[in-house]
Amino acid sequence: MGSRHLLLLLATAAAAFHLWAAGVAPFTALVQRPVHLALMVGIGLLAVRKRGPGDETSGPGTAYVIVSWLLVLLMAGAALHLVLGHEALVRRTGSPTPWDLVWGAATVLVVLELTRRTVGWALVVICVAALGYALAGPYLPGLLAHRGYGPVRLLEQLYLSTEGIWGVPLGVSADFVYLFILFGAILDVAGGGSLFISLASRIAGRTRGGPAKTAAVASGLMGSLSGSAVANTVTTGAFTIPLMKNAGFSPRWAGAVEATASTGGQLMPPVMGAGAFILATWTNIPYVQVAVAAVVPALLFYAALLFAIHFRAARMGLAPVPPDDASEIVARLHLLLPLGIIVVFLAMGRSPMRAAFWGVVSAAVVTYLRVATRPKREDFERGLLLAGKGSVQVAAACAAAGIVVGVASLTGIGLRMSELIIALAGGQLFPALVLTALGSIVLGMGLP
Repeated sequence: MGSRHLLLLLATAAAAFHLWAAGVAPFTALVQRPVHLALMVGIGLLAVRKRGPGDETSGPGTAYVIVSWLLVLLMAGAALHLVLGHEALVRRTGSPTPWDLVWGAATVLVVLELTRRTVGWALVVICVAALGYALAGPYLPGLLAHRGYGPVRLLEQLYLSTEGIWGVPLGVSADFVYLFILFGAILDVAGGGSLFISLASRIAGRTRGGPAKTAAVASGLMGSLSGSAVANTVTTGAFTIPLMKNAGFSPRWAGAVEATASTGGQLMPPVMGAGAFILATWTNIPYVQVAVAAVVPALLFYAALLFAIHFRAARMGLAPVPPDDASEIVARLHLLLPLGIIVVFLAMGRSPMRAAFWGVVSAAVVTYLRVATRPKREDFERGLLLAGKGSVQVAAACAAAGIVVGVASLTGIGLRMSELIIALAGGQLFPALVLTALGSIVLGMGLP
């Protein structure tokens, strides 16, 4: 079996698993989240090619591929250990077996390596610092000090409970985010990305700096579908970056505009980034309220970006460009129907998981309404692969965030941080809100 066929098999299994859980029979947290992470690890670590003899550019070397396979097998074993024995965990709470500890250590190792490959060193360093903090508590000063916890208690917190790696962040990735990325991928392979670029061109293309403004508007529209900055960049950037370069913008500026616009897509309702779902889950606020509250900040974000583009284009003396043919928009306008279905379900108070499920189902149906958007088998395969690969970074970041959250819960540092913020704010509400916002920005930098 070739690497692409294996990846397609894993991507298909991921789609089937998440759709079954969302629309037919939900699984318990200690089943759904480990299986989700195992599938994402498989897709993320096996999406590589082995180098040929004397080839230094075609892909990773043999050792890299072997290590990747070893990590995938370790994660599969750790997930299987929980899936088959999650009911027995309740009976031996506080008394982990040696195999519990072995698989727990393997899971932490795999999460750190997956995070390093997909997100970068910054989040890995934060996780390692959190692990060190849990172990070194008695030796720390002031508010940072705590009783300290040994490796056994730490692994029990991170692996054998829903307060660590299998906590709310990864739950959000498993329950909501993957399905929304799948939703965006299905519409993309049917021409949704082209539709949004054409719409953006009609809206902003005739103004000064049109190609860059088209990129900003298209990324905002695409962000309302997927909530993933990576998927957004891949989808719209392939079209908009060459347009910006041809219009006279430097490659660096074109890349910066696309990266900024795609990152802002996480703020654009109705489908926002993982942080919005985590916020709704932790605060027990309906997601639709979070999405409504984000409308004005999202519009302000893109307004600021459009002003920056306009003034840059004016300084460079760039002229407007003609808009795309309206017939291209009309031929694909029906692809907006699934987005409307998601909005309706959320407005009715249904869970984001249920809204995403019906969004995916309706997207698969709507694409067949017209010949211009009717996908072939290869298109569906490409959509499954896009969804799988686009979800890996989210799952990795959420699992890594679970390590930090688990340590914070175990050591009580979260409560002490709240006390510190209140003390620094002098009991005043506005300074406390500013400090909380700054802390949220810093802690959320690694979360997709």
